[in-house]
Amino acid sequence: MGTLSRLPSRPAHAGQLPTFRRLGLLAVAPVLLASMMTVRAAEPARAKPTAFANRNGALVVTNGLAGTITAYPTGSSGNAAPSRELSLGPDVPNSIAFDPSGNLWVANFGAHTVAEYRGDDLAGGARGPAVTITSDRSYSLNSPAGLAIDAAGDIWVANDLSNTVVEYARGSLTSGPVVPLVTISSDHSSSLSGPYALAFDSSGDLWVANYDNSTLVKYPRDRLVSGNRAPAVTISADSSGSLNSPAGLAFDAAGDLWVAANLSNKVLEYTHRQLVSGRPRPEVTISANARGSLNSPEGLAFDRAGNLWVANYGNNSVAEFPPSELSASGRWPPVVIAGPGTGLLSPGAVAIDPTLSMPAKGDPRRSHGDCGGCRLST
Repeated sequence: MGTLSRLPSRPAHAGQLPTFRRLGLLAVAPVLLASMMTVRAAEPARAKPTAFANRNGALVVTNGLAGTITAYPTGSSGNAAPSRELSLGPDVPNSIAFDPSGNLWVANFGAHTVAEYRGDDLAGGARGPAVTITSDRSYSLNSPAGLAIDAAGDIWVANDLSNTVVEYARGSLTSGPVVPLVTISSDHSSSLSGPYALAFDSSGDLWVANYDNSTLVKYPRDRLVSGNRAPAVTISADSSGSLNSPAGLAFDAAGDLWVAANLSNKVLEYTHRQLVSGRPRPEVTISANARGSLNSPEGLAFDRAGNLWVANYGNNSVAEFPPSELSASGRWPPVVIAGPGTGLLSPGAVAIDPTLSMPAKGDPRRSHGDCGGCRLST
């Protein structure tokens, strides 16, 4: 599955089977899911996860084609079994975020929904989402790929197929079809073109990664209103072409923007001074090493220690880059979670559960799998 870079897109009409937009495979998602589940059932036995019980993991990962969300202590590496696992079936979870109350919100790319799993439910083993937002008559949820939560607790969603970004006000987060408070559409310059990831900076400005035209755009806080809005900033690829189909965004503590370039197998850093319109050369470029440290990277997340976590959709792994490997360009060997016992299958997003403690390096509570650290070497 190393060549798969995108997930099923929205059917043309309600009730039709999803299609694989990037792959050109029509109406095969249920077959693929069933076959992958069969393969996974034949894997070597591993400890059964406790379905989000005990809340003893902090790294949370979506597994799009497996239809699951898995969690691991942030020190995990190698063939580490998840400490928690939640099955969503064929919904194709693609993006996740925690709200200020510790509730988990999920953008379901295949089901065209946004769902909430509450903290107390996750701790006891969730039986189903507490809230499921569905599309209104305007197809307000149309292959939702990216999700972010602003300081007020409102939910923002990037719709990959309809080229829109929508906001759901905190007070309207109930199950059923919900009319968005804000719908931002593309302007004449294709400012939204396959929007796939969202992130807010420290000023409350919204950044969008456009997969289709390989741009990053910023909508200032005071321009987050409905309409065909022109972004205040548009960043395009420099002459190296490294910004190729961005699929993940994350800000570090210094306010620098990190980007997962899906098709170039790179992770890029733009300093806060570079976040102006143009074609800036990334300050740092982390490239894939010979062992596939980056393979169709998508989701990004920083933990409290400043480690950068990357979901590698192409080789079913999650890589951790410590701060020491983020200060200069290179083909660094990250610590990697990978193996048949991890439950990782086309991981698309990562998030850090803010309610969980994170063992430090060398702490005996850090979990290691069969390969004893599994640091990929060049």
